[in-house]
Amino acid sequence: MASLIIIYLSPVLIITGTIGNALSLIVMRTKKFKCSAASVVLSSLAISDTGNLLVSLNRTWIDELSGFNMKHLNRTACKTSTFISFLFSHLSSQFVLLLTLERLVSVFFPLHSSQLCSRRRMKIAVAAVT
Repeated sequence: MASLIIIYLSPVLIITGTIGNALSLIVMRTKKFKCSAASVVLSSLAISDTGNLLVSLNRTWIDELSGFNMKHLNRTACKTSTFISFLFSHLSSQFVLLLTLERLVSVFFPLHSSQLCSRRRMKIAVAAVT
């Protein structure tokens, strides 16, 4: 039963997730959102989530469909795919944390939020997390 769910639900999640994240990126690049500091973090989160979908879920789906597992290919492929999978997972959670901190500053320090959470500082924070 679990393998049937993975086989049939994984491609649906991969496709809808990728399309949803692409739409988020398009919206975050519009003139209205482009000047927002949160758009930097949300764009990074969309990219990270797409990477997570394409690496982790795709790997699980291919393994379930064909029985081919990257871990059995060679040590380098195993370590690389595991590293990339963990990287995207951790980046996503770090970007959510940055977004939460940005909202916290906006709520508790509304007069200073534009200075503390500028677009430039958010780009620096995203680069530091990455």
